[in-house]
Amino acid sequence: MVVSNSHLKYVFSLTIVLSIAVAVLWYQRVYAQPLAPDSFDPSIIGGNEVTITEQERRGLVQVGGGCSGVLLSNDSVLTAGHCISNHHNPTSVVVTANWGTSANRTRAARSIYKFADFNEVRGADLALVYLESPFQVFGAISGYNVQLNLAEPNSLLNTTVAAFGLGLNQLPDVGFGTWRTANLTISGTDGRIFHYPTNSNGQMIAPGDSGGPDFIGSKLTGIHSGVYSECADNSTPAACKATITRIHGGFSVSIPAMKSAIQAVRVTNWDSNRNTYWLDVFSDEINATRYGWSNQNDVNEVEWGLAFRAANEMCFNRGFIGGHFSGHVVLEHDLHGLVCGGPGAVWYDATQAEIQATGYGFLDTNLTHWAHANRAATALCEGFERGFVGGHFNGHQFNGRYGLICYSDGAQWFDVTRSEYSDLGYDILDVNLTHWAYAMRAANDFCVSKGFVGGYMNGHQLDGRFGTVCQGNSSSSDSGLAATLAVDYTTGAPGSYFQVTGRGFTPNSQETLLANGVSLGSVQTDVDGSFTVVLSTYFADIGSYWLSTETPSAPLEIHLHMSSEVRPRSNHSQMELLLSADRAIHRLYMPVVQR
Repeated sequence: MVVSNSHLKYVFSLTIVLSIAVAVLWYQRVYAQPLAPDSFDPSIIGGNEVTITEQERRGLVQVGGGCSGVLLSNDSVLTAGHCISNHHNPTSVVVTANWGTSANRTRAARSIYKFADFNEVRGADLALVYLESPFQVFGAISGYNVQLNLAEPNSLLNTTVAAFGLGLNQLPDVGFGTWRTANLTISGTDGRIFHYPTNSNGQMIAPGDSGGPDFIGSKLTGIHSGVYSECADNSTPAACKATITRIHGGFSVSIPAMKSAIQAVRVTNWDSNRNTYWLDVFSDEINATRYGWSNQNDVNEVEWGLAFRAANEMCFNRGFIGGHFSGHVVLEHDLHGLVCGGPGAVWYDATQAEIQATGYGFLDTNLTHWAHANRAATALCEGFERGFVGGHFNGHQFNGRYGLICYSDGAQWFDVTRSEYSDLGYDILDVNLTHWAYAMRAANDFCVSKGFVGGYMNGHQLDGRFGTVCQGNSSSSDSGLAATLAVDYTTGAPGSYFQVTGRGFTPNSQETLLANGVSLGSVQTDVDGSFTVVLSTYFADIGSYWLSTETPSAPLEIHLHMSSEVRPRSNHSQMELLLSADRAIHRLYMPVVQR
């Protein structure tokens, strides 16, 4: 870490406005070099206030309780990815405008595409939020569209942007909630981001401005992501965030660098409440995952581990648990079939020992045939004894753990004969000698012919029959599950208490609560089929925990990290369950291994 004059330099993610402010979310990467003292005065960090009319013209909105955002259209918003803590529960995100009538100022999200969090190498710090109903802009609920800047990213150097945000305007925590603007000059570009220093008036974006827009004229050019700052108390990240003394500069996600990916996502539709969903995606979105294959559009030339990482990212970014390509490609229209799994699917990080115990062990997904890996995945998912029909690895691996997606609701195993596949135009002799994309096409076509949304081969074969798992049975609950879970907080520090509420279960019955597939204990439902339990994390490790029940219900994610608050126990009369210390999922992504 770089320390200068007893001040620790941090790179912070912003959480709202134009000035200097404190971040709702932050990132503790250190600023690269000590900066020489300058004449920056923290008492003059605010920008000029933005009128209500200008807010409406620019489509300026607040996202959640502490982020800025900008309308792309009447019913879609672009903001920073780190502003969205749980895109698997989009209706929890509320978007608010200061303009319009009182009845027109608030909208809930219906779906969210989260490219990545702050400074994640897997993608840009962006989130595309679709609203349940459109905002009325100057009296109309349609026709509003913001123009994206289509310039070359490097051409932005030394140009001036009008930056907007509603964060703090005086250190350490004064002025949040008022839209302000200032002109900032881009001093450097770096891939998906561009940088700018404090201007001559001492104005700069601040933590709190996250998700706010940068405009050049009427063209949306950037979305605020973070700042370079110093603090007086660097004992903990929270203390540093509360005692920022200087902000030297900021950076935004470059819209010119991300325009193709944004447009590729905007032309797709999905519903993450469905247990299985098929959609067609474009190569610009695939390549934005960092697991793309550039101009090579033919999936028949791509290794399965790379393709599955890309597919899983695109499904996960949409709020699904994971997914896979269907193997189908329409090259003339740049369409790639994608099958995503939602409620009824679970992401589990399997250990190398667990994989070896299946009898189908391997060390590296990039060096393993897909059929062999799928046989291991099937054994693992079935071994959980939670009604999973099967599963597949998602291509991610790190430190001896391997991402695994298991499927239950709406899934069914078929032993498909060679003649059945032949009737569909596929000649399958040996899955161990078959390319994954060819096998995927065969499985998907069979499953669709049986009334399912899609499917895949599980790698098993015997006497001319091939194990095939079909997903999304039309007779199953395709619009989500009746049983639901809710939690009072989705993030907290270890030692926090979470109140978990279940509804829609069998009345007056015992229900088992699970964390990452492991039982935490049983709870009693009441006459209405509901229950409430307090979850203690006193002995839990940092990481992600997916909460679910033995009765099929949409999984719910909570995340423990040291930068969050310790959530106190709010209900002392409810039953308490203890979250175990060794079941955390650490979502780490490995780079592509070249062979």
